[in-house]
Amino acid sequence: ALWCVPPLGLAAWALGMLPVAAGLLAGAAGLLWMGRLFVRRLQGFTGDGLGATQQVCEIAFYFGLAAAL
Repeated sequence: ALWCVPPLGLAAWALGMLPVAAGLLAGAAGLLWMGRLFVRRLQGFTGDGLGATQQVCEIAFYFGLAAAL
């Protein structure tokens, strides 16, 4: 998580805090959605599930960032 702080700070400085916050909220929503899905269907996470969750969160962050711009 610490690796994310410098790029997020740079993005917040360049774009403003609102788009970055929207991206973080969208990524968190993707994380919660995938978490509920895997717990309901598999009773937990697998390695493939964690990889899919990372991809969904990244795409959700980009969509949230783009929607706020």
